[in-house]
Amino acid sequence: MKATLLFILIIFYVACASPNGDIEIPIRVFDKSINKLSPNVASHKDKDVEIFSDNEKNRISYSCIIYRMDNGILRGYQVYTHSLNKYNKARYQWLNDSTVTFRLNNKFHISEKYTIIGYEGWTRLSWDD
Repeated sequence: MKATLLFILIIFYVACASPNGDIEIPIRVFDKSINKLSPNVASHKDKDVEIFSDNEKNRISYSCIIYRMDNGILRGYQVYTHSLNKYNKARYQWLNDSTVTFRLNNKFHISEKYTIIGYEGWTRLSWDD
């Protein structure tokens, strides 16, 4: 009986631990005096994702950079989006070798879902609710 209950609890824990494989990361504030807002492949590895925020002229810009191996070379692919909301975290998921979906969030709001595709030197951003 105890073994059965333990088995059920383990299954329940595993099912609830990661509902869809999303990884949560903090959104870093971009500081022009410290770094450039461009991909830095020297300090990243394949499948890294980073998101920066930059508050300029009463609107907040977000930059998402994904890093992936492309023909044996690590490359960074970058997109920008804007929002009236201030977010401090993001959740992302790799769908395949060149496509990542992500959502920005804070304790009050979750953004629409963004999809970034980076492949052989070009980058595309799309979004949906």
